[in-house]
Amino acid sequence: MLYSLEENGGIPDAQLVILTDGLLASDKDMLQACAKRKLHFIDIEGDLLSKISKLRTTSYWSRATYARLYLPELIADRHCRMLYLDADTLIRKSLAPLFDLALDGKAVAAVPYDDPARFNPPLARAASTPYFNAGVLLVDIDAWNAQDYTARINKLLQSRSFDFLDQDVLNLATEGNFFHLAGCWNAQKGWEDYSEASIVHFTHAKPNTKECEHPEKATYLEYRKQTPWRSARLITKRDRRIRTLLRSIRRKWQWFAAFAR
Repeated sequence: MLYSLEENGGIPDAQLVILTDGLLASDKDMLQACAKRKLHFIDIEGDLLSKISKLRTTSYWSRATYARLYLPELIADRHCRMLYLDADTLIRKSLAPLFDLALDGKAVAAVPYDDPARFNPPLARAASTPYFNAGVLLVDIDAWNAQDYTARINKLLQSRSFDFLDQDVLNLATEGNFFHLAGCWNAQKGWEDYSEASIVHFTHAKPNTKECEHPEKATYLEYRKQTPWRSARLITKRDRRIRTLLRSIRRKWQWFAAFAR
């Protein structure tokens, strides 16, 4: 994602902020090697950690999933727009148009699903209420803070658990009132022509796995050749089972540590 952003993103003056949880200095050095500008790392610790340490995580949703909900508050002094990108995205075209869009006073812009009815019933909302994928999220920081979205999110996180965790919480917080981006800004599985996509989002099998058959897997691997992960082998199902086990052990340790404080 980082390498493709630098190559194709068209936003040389933007500050790149990476949210991290337990990365070693060597990990950060490898990430820095993918970028042409200095990266700014925000580690999950201190006050940020205290807000999320007791929330439910899974093998797919880490603490960083929750921590990113607080990014607009953490960088509130910028008075600008924040474009959040999941790590499993690939940037194909300039992102500059996103920073010139008129958001009509809305704090959040995202790509809505065509079939919101499959997400809304567990949230006790009308089936037709717009529901967005949160892997690509454009945020007007001033509007976010003026409308106190962080307080809304805090209240929701403490109220119950959610099937889609941070994505459900973000959709409930916006109450369906978000700016609808065109699908090219978050082209997921089934997109008709990925050559027309500005951001490709690998929402199913990831392109660093053997079973992935995504049309953009070859593009991903070409970009990866230019990074420190150029020689990494493709991940197998066995690798993922072992990783899931290790994450489970780590998650339980984090849970016990949080409640022992």
